[in-house]
Amino acid sequence: MGPDRPTRHERVRPGLGPPRGGYAQGRGLRRSLLGILGVLAICLTPLRPDTIVIGSKPFTESYVLAELMAQLIEGQTDLQVDRRFGLQGTFTSFSAITEGSIDIYPEYTGTGALAILKSTDPADQGLDSLRAKFSR
Repeated sequence: MGPDRPTRHERVRPGLGPPRGGYAQGRGLRRSLLGILGVLAICLTPLRPDTIVIGSKPFTESYVLAELMAQLIEGQTDLQVDRRFGLQGTFTSFSAITEGSIDIYPEYTGTGALAILKSTDPADQGLDSLRAKFSR
């Protein structure tokens, strides 16, 4: 940018102040998400040695997160991905995991604690706590 044009970080939006976040913040969020998905993909043992089955619930965010998982696994491993998107809600998706129909699906920690584990303790909504309880 030239000296007469402000950078995007210097621009002021009328009534809203300077822009927040931006590219660097989004990049950190993407790295965190990919790191979490990578850990989940590595920690899960697929039912079929060369294929992992990914499910999702029937709403946009779940579809997007499941597709991110699928692309990450396909791009970083030699595993094939079987996509089973649009499962009918939390209990159907969780039942599919416990029955072995799918290997992974995206879920909110709060939903895991409240709906699946029936816990109202806020400490149970942390990732480490949930990981320990679900691994039993």
